[in-house]
Amino acid sequence: VCKRGDVTVKPSHVISLGSAVNISCSLKPKQGCSHYSSLNKLILYKFDRRVSFHHGRSLSSQVTDLPLGTTLFVCKLSCISSDEIRICGAEISVGVAPEQPQNVSCIQKGEQGTVACTWDRGRDTHLYTEYTLQLSGPRNLTWQKQCKDYYCDHLDLGINLTPESPESSFTAKVTAINSLGSSSSFPSTFTVLDIVRPLPPWDIRIEFQNASASRCTLQWRDEGLVLLNRLRYRPRNSRSWNMPTGMLDVWYMKRHIDYNRQQISLFWKNLSVSEARGKILHYRVTLQEVTVGKAPFRNITGHTSWTWVAPRTGNWAVAVSAANSKGSSPPTRINITNLCEADLLAPLQVSADSGGVDNIVVTWQPPRKAPSAVEEYVLEWRELRAGGDTQPPLNWLRSPPYNVSALISENIKPYLCYEIRVYALSGDQGGCSSTLGNSKYKAPLRGPHINAITEEKGSVLISWNSIPAQEQMGCILNYRIYWRERDSNSKPQLCEIPYRVSQNSHPINSLQPRVTYVLWMTALTAAGESSQGNEREFCLQGEDTTAAGRAPDGLAQS
Repeated sequence: VCKRGDVTVKPSHVISLGSAVNISCSLKPKQGCSHYSSLNKLILYKFDRRVSFHHGRSLSSQVTDLPLGTTLFVCKLSCISSDEIRICGAEISVGVAPEQPQNVSCIQKGEQGTVACTWDRGRDTHLYTEYTLQLSGPRNLTWQKQCKDYYCDHLDLGINLTPESPESSFTAKVTAINSLGSSSSFPSTFTVLDIVRPLPPWDIRIEFQNASASRCTLQWRDEGLVLLNRLRYRPRNSRSWNMPTGMLDVWYMKRHIDYNRQQISLFWKNLSVSEARGKILHYRVTLQEVTVGKAPFRNITGHTSWTWVAPRTGNWAVAVSAANSKGSSPPTRINITNLCEADLLAPLQVSADSGGVDNIVVTWQPPRKAPSAVEEYVLEWRELRAGGDTQPPLNWLRSPPYNVSALISENIKPYLCYEIRVYALSGDQGGCSSTLGNSKYKAPLRGPHINAITEEKGSVLISWNSIPAQEQMGCILNYRIYWRERDSNSKPQLCEIPYRVSQNSHPINSLQPRVTYVLWMTALTAAGESSQGNEREFCLQGEDTTAAGRAPDGLAQS
């Protein structure tokens, strides 16, 4: 309260940038230098600089071009016989209305933390501005909190959101208000899983295996919501960190087409989420003949395989890398060799046994060559199919050189037979051995279909169609060919053929000339024998003639 007079400001003590303001100063009754008003000199100061003056009991002045912020105006009285006396003063604040808050973002540190939100408040208003954070949730729940300072751009609501309903949506909105106006942000909608930031791992322990200097196991504890951890490491005397970087696991097959050409098929596995570091857009494949130095073949593909026909001459090498929006992974380089060429590297005693409905346990013994020469084993398996233009998917698994067994489970289905190969790799050399395996098996649903019986120099050749894979019910171990004289009730004779010896034909030498026989076949898995296939009649004519079998009465001949 000013005793000697008053200072008034119109239209307001708070104005927007560029506006004008009228400032008035007046003396109260019985205040002044003398009863003669002409002797009263009123002076208006802007801070310490004189703006205007007037002789009398009042003064009025219009002020423009005030800067952003607060400006102090003081009215003083000057009398002839004394120093200037302060009458009263006023502060005028110049600012702008708040801009719309942008980029509202909320986080909760850990499952037990509280929700805190940040935003960009835009340009400085230079005025007292109040920010209100409002959070709305399911069942019409609402929380809000205010901050009242010039530079408010974050608030902690002090509440904890639990993942009991992880799909429930929450909406955050920030409203800014000052004397010149108000503005609200666009709503920011999220779920609990979107904003909960895991706490750092704790209780980290490291254990070296069997006193090894290089192989260790790292263990730690995490909150329940953690989906992914990223590991980095460095020597104690180094400042640079190492991170496991994603490189594609690449495998290949090659097949001779003719005397001059070969088909090279490359396969690779998808990178894990942590290795990919984003969405994989495509893969880059390079195939080059390394000895001659010709220009390489290059290809970009969105698939996880690539096939190329190349000359059989020369030494070929491939490189495959994955690319996301930020760049490419380090290329995986492989020299194309004959993986089964080194007999001394072939693993011994390879066998496959059921490990459950969807698993097969493969065991082997190290190759004859010194086991220390083996750098790694690769197990390769694919569904066994007879003929056909399309090959089933190829699967593979890498195993360290000290292992002599592995469990394979990728794309393993019950009642199907798989061809399994074990490769021992040493540098650019390799040896391999193979076997058949199934995770679950039954007796085949039916026997093979005999499609032809021919006579060749007194011997009979039986030919048959393979049993469809879905009817084999596992790996076929043996075929049996049965025969007996037509219209005979005697026990049939049989010949058993191991599956690997012959898969579609076999000779019989024990049929008598000019006797009509009925023949049929069955197939066996480890679970037992199938029912018989079709019956065919055949009569061996002698050494100088050839006769084809015919179907018995009532049976169709194919």
